[in-house]
Amino acid sequence: MKYFLYILCFSYIIISVESINNKDKDKPYLTKHSNNYYSQFGEDGILEYIFSVIGVGSKICIEFGAWDGQLYSNTALLWKHQEWYTYLLEINSERYLDLVENTKSHPKVFTINEGVGIHENSLENILIRNHLSYEYIDLLSIDIDSNDYYIFESLEIMRPRVIVCEYNPTLPSELDVYGAYGESMGASISALDKVAISKGYTLVAITVTNGIWVRNDVAQPLIDEFDVDIRHIKLNTWVTYLVSDYDVW
Repeated sequence: MKYFLYILCFSYIIISVESINNKDKDKPYLTKHSNNYYSQFGEDGILEYIFSVIGVGSKICIEFGAWDGQLYSNTALLWKHQEWYTYLLEINSERYLDLVENTKSHPKVFTINEGVGIHENSLENILIRNHLSYEYIDLLSIDIDSNDYYIFESLEIMRPRVIVCEYNPTLPSELDVYGAYGESMGASISALDKVAISKGYTLVAITVTNGIWVRNDVAQPLIDEFDVDIRHIKLNTWVTYLVSDYDVW
């Protein structure tokens, strides 16, 4: 464990934890397969390996916010090079125009200029309004820097085989913490994992900003091969703790 200490006035100390992972485990981490084609922190390679193990089913994936469809995308590799059916949702009007331009030569890609929320704006309701099926989804990627927790929690019928969801890496991984709906705080990995467990998913990998869950009925081969214990695979690289001595009281 490495600490960098910065002593501030009033006897405050900020401790930035570089790493607290115990690497001395019998099983490797799934992140050893990290590789980026379009993704930001190795998700492309991890997802590629996951589907090589659990198999490909419907070849349908969903991603929001999709931005321009390519930048840091967790699905671009699939629709650009493997001909997956893909639903891409983006609320930003300018980025949506880029999204349409980037996907116009891919007839299996469907784009939607809407923001995903809860209740009437839930992902399931948006897909229904656009006459798109939400059954038999292989991959769902949630990345909107705000209400990810609530959208994950709002899934009622949709049961993708694999879910990628963004977490806030500045929140301690051991805490069940999430911001109020509409705020940009996001959620800790533990808060998202609690939701995932309630819906029948196993956390199999954590990248710098994303958790990756696999549905329990297909997760066992990955559980057998890799260390999936959140206490081991968690990352606290961006966590900063503020502590003080007793004099400040």
